[in-house]
Amino acid sequence: MKRYFKKVVFFIVILLSISLLISCGASKNNGKENNTKENVSENEKNEENTEKAVEEEEVDEDQEAAKAMEDFKNGIPFEPEGLPGDIKVGGNNLKISFLKLDDPIMCDTFECPGIGYHDGKVYTMAKTKIYAFNFDGSTLKPDTTFGKDGVLETNEEGKYFSVSPDGILYVTDAFGDYHAYDKTGADINSGSADNAFVIGKDNQGGTFFMKDMPKIVTADANGGITESPFLEMDLESGNFPFKTIEFVFVEGDKVYIAGTRPDPNNAEESFYSVGVFQKDGTQIFLFENGSGVGKCCNIGGYYPIKDGSMIMDSNCRNLLFLDHQGNLIRELKVSDGTGMDYPWPSGLANGTDGKMFFVATQEREDKSGTECLIYLLDGIGY
Repeated sequence: MKRYFKKVVFFIVILLSISLLISCGASKNNGKENNTKENVSENEKNEENTEKAVEEEEVDEDQEAAKAMEDFKNGIPFEPEGLPGDIKVGGNNLKISFLKLDDPIMCDTFECPGIGYHDGKVYTMAKTKIYAFNFDGSTLKPDTTFGKDGVLETNEEGKYFSVSPDGILYVTDAFGDYHAYDKTGADINSGSADNAFVIGKDNQGGTFFMKDMPKIVTADANGGITESPFLEMDLESGNFPFKTIEFVFVEGDKVYIAGTRPDPNNAEESFYSVGVFQKDGTQIFLFENGSGVGKCCNIGGYYPIKDGSMIMDSNCRNLLFLDHQGNLIRELKVSDGTGMDYPWPSGLANGTDGKMFFVATQEREDKSGTECLIYLLDGIGY
């Protein structure tokens, strides 16, 4: 009887213990659930606050942009002062003319990524918009067959802009992602190149980005591209004259390269320079950067021109003209040639009959904004 009683007590104790454990567990779980609910609620509040802050920031940005545009429209458009007459460049006479627009283009200093020409039309880009104009030999008027009244909103900020001889407009970012538009503004193709590129007058270009060896780019009539090697070597091997590649232009069988080269007197230092090569890598010349006249600070573009080539130095605000052997034949301050006081040179495009088109940015004198300005360079086109 005692043994039976002990067993009953033992089982009762076990049952009570199990019941207590279950009760404690349930209590803990309820606590966890409550904490989880509180955490979820707090996270939802944080997300709502973040979304609200982002929306308010977007509204502020939109309001700022609208105010900036209003200030720009009410401001005084840029007018060049003291444009020079003919400028001697080797054996050629260069004449620079300002192509005034009926509706000035607003942009930021570094947001006018280039210019292009095709079949009587001039194209440029500022921020996310492409602008198309009809060129009659001396003036620019909006091409109303392009985009909306001559303006196309792409929603893409381009780093480089160029136009092929087929009339395809290429917009690329710094890493080679590109969109191709036709002469109406239709987005007809897109893809990725090895790096950024610009297309020249014979449907060729070259990729460029810092320590990557360039590749040759060939554009087609459908807005597509193909790439092929320039030289099968690693740029960091030291077997190529350039340390970094910052711009490439391809024309015919020549490759025009701008970038930095190692200082022969100090391996840790480098200097800006340009060079011209055959497509097989044969060096035609290297330009030896000067310390005074002919000094390069930051090369924004390097292009073939009549009887040689031209360096567009964005930071020093200079145009340097070289002959076919790489000798400096003329240095022209952009301000002296264009009437701007502190320009940022942005791009150059070949036209016809010796004409080229040059684009730069300049802040207005009344501080109402920065304009994207287009000039005609007559006498050096090829």
